[in-house]
Amino acid sequence: MLTLRRANINDKQQYFEWKNDEVVRQNALNSEIVDWETHKKWFNKKLKDRSSFLYVAHNMNHVIGQVRFDCCNGKATISYSVSNNFRKRGFGYKMVQQAINKINEDFPSTKMIEAKVKENNIASNKIFLGLNFYEQGRVGQVVIYQLKLT
Repeated sequence: MLTLRRANINDKQQYFEWKNDEVVRQNALNSEIVDWETHKKWFNKKLKDRSSFLYVAHNMNHVIGQVRFDCCNGKATISYSVSNNFRKRGFGYKMVQQAINKINEDFPSTKMIEAKVKENNIASNKIFLGLNFYEQGRVGQVVIYQLKLT
């Protein structure tokens, strides 16, 4: 069973490892390797930011991945990654689906969720389309998806 919880300071190292994972970087809009000091500052800032929501997904005793929302003016921009050992097993879809419900509870003023996905990231494109996001447009090789919340 997949569960989500809010990230905390003890997740800093895990987020660092996810950010620098080769596959995550290939699919990320910013594919640069991040050094530890830069990551620490970013992570600490995100935890304190009342418009950022970081969730960690667990299945039993295993950490599966993370979902992050950055909220502004009723729109939440979503980003997620799945741990290497749990890819291609349907966890990405379940994580994003549960995270959408969670952000609706935790930040009810959210009216829309937006995802920006590289067009060659087939798994993420399938996930967002499968969760009823619609293609809003494209910028270069990035597809912009949106989901209106009711």
